[in-house]
Amino acid sequence: MATRTIRKNDITFQVSSEQHQRFWSKVEAGNWEPETFAVFDRFVTPETTYLDVGSWEGPTLLYAGQRAKKAYGFEPDPVAFAGLERNLAANPQITNTRLLNQCIAAETGQMQFGSRSGGGDTMSSLLFSAGQTVWTVPAIRLDEFAAQEKLETPIFIKIDTEGGEYSILPSLDPFFRKYRPTVYLSTHPAFYAAVTTSLLDKGRAHFNLVYALRSFPYLYDTSGKRLALWELLLKKRWRENASIIATFEPWKA
Repeated sequence: MATRTIRKNDITFQVSSEQHQRFWSKVEAGNWEPETFAVFDRFVTPETTYLDVGSWEGPTLLYAGQRAKKAYGFEPDPVAFAGLERNLAANPQITNTRLLNQCIAAETGQMQFGSRSGGGDTMSSLLFSAGQTVWTVPAIRLDEFAAQEKLETPIFIKIDTEGGEYSILPSLDPFFRKYRPTVYLSTHPAFYAAVTTSLLDKGRAHFNLVYALRSFPYLYDTSGKRLALWELLLKKRWRENASIIATFEPWKA
């Protein structure tokens, strides 16, 4: 497989040079989510167990995983997972990372997972189980996975599941209380709105997602501004994407 080298801050990794070249150029140039890499640099250390929930083809996993002691990449979309496998295989120096073609979900078992296209485009989701392309994928609760793998703390979790967070987050309270992780959460209210027109359902889903963060003493945006739980409940948050850091440790200047 032909590859190209991505240099990002002090991290280097290889990716396929056959796909998504405009995207990888944006990553390297700092034009794709620079705040995300800054969060990794702040919170992920050589003692961290890193969980990348929604890995796609690896931009966050190949970066943050190299900062961590051990890393796990969850990607249920089989098209994206094939690209993720290729990209990890191009980096034989990365020996601490395990890939899982499954999803984190509210219940362990088999789940319908779908895409509004043919898959592999970063936007597959548990929400689109009636989409154009649908797969049945293995799912596991995060507390069960942690016990099964005997995960060591400290734990950092990136959750970017294209709307799946609305069903996943409310199930994570036992995990949060036991393992006291740092969570980097991306919300996608427009994706949830695509599968329901009920204002009541949207409000309930948003409330349940925010309420799931109640165990964390510190909530921040990506600039390090501290957030209150009530701020996250504001009506505008029903409609706007947000990136939230929920943690048990203060953001140090």
